[in-house]
Amino acid sequence: MSRSAGQVLQGRPLPGGIAAGPGATAVTARCERGSGTVLVAALAMVALMLIAASVLLVGAAVAASRAASAADLAALGAADAARGLRGGEPCVVAREIALRHGARLNACEMTGPHGHIVTVRTVVATISILPDARGAARAGPPPELAASPAGGAAPAG
Repeated sequence: MSRSAGQVLQGRPLPGGIAAGPGATAVTARCERGSGTVLVAALAMVALMLIAASVLLVGAAVAASRAASAADLAALGAADAARGLRGGEPCVVAREIALRHGARLNACEMTGPHGHIVTVRTVVATISILPDARGAARAGPPPELAASPAGGAAPAG
């Protein structure tokens, strides 16, 4: 009794020592050899892609935090200069502080009745495939003090 390649080889070992189960053929067993390696390689690639995406997201979050911190500090320094608490032109002070913190000053605006409220916008460069991170901050006296004739100076008394 001869068997063709497509007939079931139940109970007999196939070439390479693989036991044939119900419905298995010699051709099927040979075609599936190495498929586990391909599956593991595909899973490894998916894992690497997820890690790369995570690194990009963390990098973007760090850059956004740096931009916001630089904007906060630049606005505070500029507001101090606007009120005369430190020397220098407010927007020049803001630019210097932003540069010291790894950011570029994008805009500086002095508002309020006495110009004591300073609004700044900063930009921090990120990885080339991501957009730049941006930060904005406002600093100065509270609105009720900014409108007073003293211009935000502490009340005497």
